[in-house]
Amino acid sequence: LDGYVQVSALNNADSVLKALAKIDRGLPVDLIETGDESLIIAAAQVRRRAELPGLSLRSAQLCRDKPAMKEALRQADVPCAESTAVATTAELGSFVERIGYPLVLKPRSALGGLATYRVENARELQGAARALKIGDGGQAAVEEYLDVGAALWFDNALVQHDKKFGDEPVKDYSAWSKRARFLQSRGFTMDHIQSVVPQITD
Repeated sequence: LDGYVQVSALNNADSVLKALAKIDRGLPVDLIETGDESLIIAAAQVRRRAELPGLSLRSAQLCRDKPAMKEALRQADVPCAESTAVATTAELGSFVERIGYPLVLKPRSALGGLATYRVENARELQGAARALKIGDGGQAAVEEYLDVGAALWFDNALVQHDKKFGDEPVKDYSAWSKRARFLQSRGFTMDHIQSVVPQITD
């Protein structure tokens, strides 16, 4: 470490910009980065005002706002869990009625999985909503719970199959069985195999 400048408030763009001006008197500043998720927006604000490259303010805001991020992904045709922001128990109940259980409930700008709840029923939902102060000034993100593990097995089966066999057509049962045995030897079930091995062509 060749030197440092103390900043009175890292989450305040004006404070960081004052420190930036002091540093810039000696050496040019090329980048502003942070490893702290809670400072992503402040760092982006400093970048924009100092005209430095890096994560844009819009992208930083999406990183910190879970429902807004999911909506941006959906608009870009990226599949993701159903989700919304809720501030009242009525809004939460409407989402539950539409999606059902299990659900995930967490702060709208959560950090590292803190205060994140998986809920299986109305009793657990009430407890999580109370902890997050929904209906009492708090805001939260609620989303459907996805069994990612199961989906990853199917994705991995497809990757393993295509890596070994490419997009060659399956001409007969012998060829189909060869592919099935290959996937079975790697721990995949018949459900996985039938979903990824192409049908026999005439």
